[in-house]
Amino acid sequence: MHNAGIAAGSHTGGPALDALGAGALPWIALPPVPPALGTVAPGRRYAFPAGRRAVALEAKPLAGPGAVAVTCPAGDHDVRR
Repeated sequence: MHNAGIAAGSHTGGPALDALGAGALPWIALPPVPPALGTVAPGRRYAFPAGRRAVALEAKPLAGPGAVAVTCPAGDHDVRR
């Protein structure tokens, strides 16, 4: 379904950009917003129910007998393999 939305946007936005210019794009993109919100808002209730919190599991150490520490080229973190 995501690909259909992207395709519809490009098929609508491309000709509109050619014919009307960049200033028209926000106005052309505005009409699909209410139906999109009408679809997403009710789905949020099922995807993220109130009161249910995610619990992070404890990470298992990656280092073992054959582990090698590799330093990131940027130097801001280490990677263990």
